[in-house]
Amino acid sequence: MSVPSSIARAAVWMWLVAARSVARAWGGIHEPRVAKVFHLIGYLLTVGIGAVTLWRPPTSIETPLGPTLTTIWGALILTGAIAAAVAVLPGWWWLERLGIYSIAAGALIYFAVVLTLHAQGSPGSSRLTQAGVILAFAWLVSANRLWEIRGYTFEPRGR
Repeated sequence: MSVPSSIARAAVWMWLVAARSVARAWGGIHEPRVAKVFHLIGYLLTVGIGAVTLWRPPTSIETPLGPTLTTIWGALILTGAIAAAVAVLPGWWWLERLGIYSIAAGALIYFAVVLTLHAQGSPGSSRLTQAGVILAFAWLVSANRLWEIRGYTFEPRGR
């Protein structure tokens, strides 16, 4: 047996093992799988948002108000997103709800800060786009997911 064919066989074997592992993990997610994966991706992006807010706070917001408020809403978003990301695939809806409430609370503080800075801003400046994005993405997506998982502590399992 030649070295290139051994390498090729090993590569094929590793590919098959990886494909079976992915298929097994995918099969372990209860329906609707695609929706849950999208929620997971959203929560992971939100983890990034919270982490970046704590690591490099937005100076246009932190400077007028001080670092404490930015740290609070950044930490709420980060911890809530971690909790929701951990809970979404196994269907631990009680934990996902707590995470969503934490994300929404952090977003509400951020929204209030943005509206305050808009009201205090110089004529002609606007933060309404920023406020609208916070409202649309953080609050409406959170409200939609809370509506989807209402009524149960854990995801109901089929028999």
